[in-house]
Amino acid sequence: MAGKQTVNINTASIEELMTLKDIGQKRAQLIVAERSKLGTLTAETLKAIEGIPSNIWDPIIFMGKVVFEEQLDTKETEIGKSVQQDNQQVTTENKELVTKQQDKLDQQQDQLQQQQDQLQQQEKVIEDYKTKLMIADQDKRNQFSKM
Repeated sequence: MAGKQTVNINTASIEELMTLKDIGQKRAQLIVAERSKLGTLTAETLKAIEGIPSNIWDPIIFMGKVVFEEQLDTKETEIGKSVQQDNQQVTTENKELVTKQQDKLDQQQDQLQQQQDQLQQQEKVIEDYKTKLMIADQDKRNQFSKM
């Protein structure tokens, strides 16, 4: 059954393929099976399908009855999967970086706490020393005033 429409070999259903001259159900099924296996068909791969004479394609192609446009949804799906894998890898790398940064931050906080504790101890020692000096100074004054 010959049709007037153009058929995209890479997206056509079996019924659409059967509108081409000399393509019946069995040949259409062979085309779809090969397309499923290869993903995208070209004129060369179409002519190499076993079970379909290669000489039937030249007139059909010449008359513009078939085109070989890639399946956009397949390409978009592949790109989407690639982007998704890249995003997962970046997310994993980001998680690792965040974990490392959090570990560094925790270490710095521990060091800061230790320094604060040491500072408080030093301030206490200084206050104790000042208190002792004041007491000693007071004792000296008391001794001089008694004389």
